[in-house]
Amino acid sequence: MGSALAEVLRDRGFEVITTLTGRSPRSTEYCERSGVAARKCLADVVSQADVIISTVTPDAAVAVASQVRREAARLDASLIYVDANSVSPQTIGRIADEFQDSNIQFVDAAIHGLASRLKTQGTIFASGSAAGVVSELFGTDVRVRILGGEPGNASLMKMTLGGMSKGIIGLFLQSSLLAQHVGMADEFCDELGHYYPDVLNFVERSLPTFGQHAARRAAEMRELEASLSVAGLPTGMAVELSRLFSALNESDMAAVCGRGVQPMSLKKLIELLSESRLSVITDRLAATVV
Repeated sequence: MGSALAEVLRDRGFEVITTLTGRSPRSTEYCERSGVAARKCLADVVSQADVIISTVTPDAAVAVASQVRREAARLDASLIYVDANSVSPQTIGRIADEFQDSNIQFVDAAIHGLASRLKTQGTIFASGSAAGVVSELFGTDVRVRILGGEPGNASLMKMTLGGMSKGIIGLFLQSSLLAQHVGMADEFCDELGHYYPDVLNFVERSLPTFGQHAARRAAEMRELEASLSVAGLPTGMAVELSRLFSALNESDMAAVCGRGVQPMSLKKLIELLSESRLSVITDRLAATVV
């Protein structure tokens, strides 16, 4: 998602910089492809940027914010920090606390939609006293919705929408693998398209690259679990989705989903998934649930 945001900002005339310290080879590849200028270290970014947009894994969000605060204090830098990670309002509260009594204005932001369709179907939600900067940055190129002056509102919206979208994928995976197990995967997809065509269209758009991001999706579901728990609501759905997506990450789904290969039909993808280690892992999960 970071590279998609960078491309929009560059097209709007902004200089976009980053640091690749500690990032994956895939992040480096995306950075080069989107024309983002890499700096040697985070301190260089903090000293040169007016706005920092954080797009890291949920597990790293607090640590990155803390590093930025320390560097900004050391350099006596003033800037706006936009956390655009898929984290719970509780995590956003911890990040906001990092910037108390500092020269950093904090914005809670959340992005909903596929990176490949950010301009046409994506939305950036933002909340906090400086949330208007998000509208200024992206203009009308990306839909932006301000959700008030309280940090946490944007992240809560992401949690609720993310629970819906990941829940659909989770239900489809379990149902389709069951259908494949009894030799009815083709019939299942046909009937799904007949009764729920919009659901099938969503799955066809989302599933082929889902394996590449399974670890991040599992972390997002743990954040959703935290939000549900604080609200006193059942957490079972989020817990099981996190376990399922962790299983996907441990399986060879990323390879099956075809990083760098031609897109395949949904039916073929189900067939390949059923032949992968994923089916063994999901069988084990089902056994533990029972």
